[in-house]
Amino acid sequence: MGTRGGGCGDAALMRVCTDGVWTCPAGTIPLSECACVGRPPPGCSCGASGWECTGGCPIDLESAIGTECAVEGATCGGGCTDVCEACNLIACRGGIWQRQEVFPDPTCAESFACGPMRCTRRVEYCRVSHSDVGGEPDSYDCVALPEGCTSFDCSCFVDIYPASFCSDAGDAALTIDIPGG
Repeated sequence: MGTRGGGCGDAALMRVCTDGVWTCPAGTIPLSECACVGRPPPGCSCGASGWECTGGCPIDLESAIGTECAVEGATCGGGCTDVCEACNLIACRGGIWQRQEVFPDPTCAESFACGPMRCTRRVEYCRVSHSDVGGEPDSYDCVALPEGCTSFDCSCFVDIYPASFCSDAGDAALTIDIPGG
């Protein structure tokens, strides 16, 4: 069912015999005259010459799995911004949306997050300098651990920073928070 040159739904309507001629019901046209037939692939709309697909991501990624897609190799979802965290995507392969799991980089076990960067465990600590100016961002640095630091905990900083500045997330992931002032 649809309009000439436009999209046609997937409802199968029987032709009717009018004055001895089989015709489509009023308001419909034969499928052969439709530019687009059936349910649109995710990210596609009906144009004058058929389905037009922008490669856009489907709104509901879970429901899209197993449905048609338009741009081979396109991926959607996840928010994979940290190479050290696993995330889930869907990928267009063979014209069908399929699950794709992205595994963390194996070298991440040797590092830990420090704002937008990563510091190396047992080699560096994360130094966060907090801004006291409204709207100004904090700054982050990976700094070499003090010479002779072999305990890899906050005791490495007793002669450098007040104890309250240090936090230990375990496994040599040390952070020094320097308040603004």
